[in-house]
Amino acid sequence: MKKHRVKVLEEANEVSWSTTHQGVVEVDGTRVEYRYFESDKYAEFYVWNKTEEQWEEFWEEDGGESPEAVAFNLCTMNSPNDMGIVGEEYDYEIDESFF
Repeated sequence: MKKHRVKVLEEANEVSWSTTHQGVVEVDGTRVEYRYFESDKYAEFYVWNKTEEQWEEFWEEDGGESPEAVAFNLCTMNSPNDMGIVGEEYDYEIDESFF
């Protein structure tokens, strides 16, 4: 095969990105199965509704402390990859700077 000569005239740069993380945490004894979508423009948080067997978008008013709100805050204030490994337990306080 022929080799081709390539000259970079402008380095590639990121112009847009998005990612979706899915996980399960237990907050104060309540299981929260979540999907967290984040892009360079916005974020969305979904929780699994076991009764309806579907994902539902979640949002809670400022100051909410439900298990879902804690999971949402964990995702927004941390990388979902940094939230812990299976079996890890820790204390967490909602970061008010989020609101």
